[in-house]
Amino acid sequence: MGEAIAFWVLAAIIVLAALGVVILRNLFHCALCLGLVLVCVAGIFILNGAEFLAGVQVLIYVGATLVIILFAIMLSEDIAGRRIQIVSYNRLLGFVAALVFFGTIAFLALTTDFPFHTSTIKDPAVAVLANVKTNIAAFGTLLLTKFIVPFEFASVFLLIALIGAIVIARTAE
Repeated sequence: MGEAIAFWVLAAIIVLAALGVVILRNLFHCALCLGLVLVCVAGIFILNGAEFLAGVQVLIYVGATLVIILFAIMLSEDIAGRRIQIVSYNRLLGFVAALVFFGTIAFLALTTDFPFHTSTIKDPAVAVLANVKTNIAAFGTLLLTKFIVPFEFASVFLLIALIGAIVIARTAE
């Protein structure tokens, strides 16, 4: 019962803060509402037992990305010498797109048959997770067994991107 109440409170805060991101005219206030959305999404992750994803959500999105966005807003206001205001010329188109998106999500949620029993899952990775006690251990086990090749490819691609960024930054001087 308490988890359901916490979920609905977090969901209401997410919806209201997301509306604040879209509706507010001050860009700084929009960024603060975005931060509230991201923190509440981390709360939803915790309610679902995904502590690792909640930690990553707070560290990467709230702790890094949102801080960079806030610094960019504050620095660009100092450079331009005026307050940045959001002006939307396509409100009707955005409203129609939001209605179509909401209708599609509602249709899919109402017509999809979600499996609720783990016995219906025919994945060999489930056998690997038989003796794992926590979600973080399960994530690490899957990452280093079933998903080791994509994990290594991602690390190599990130290394290449980092080297490319350094080369571009050095040639721009």
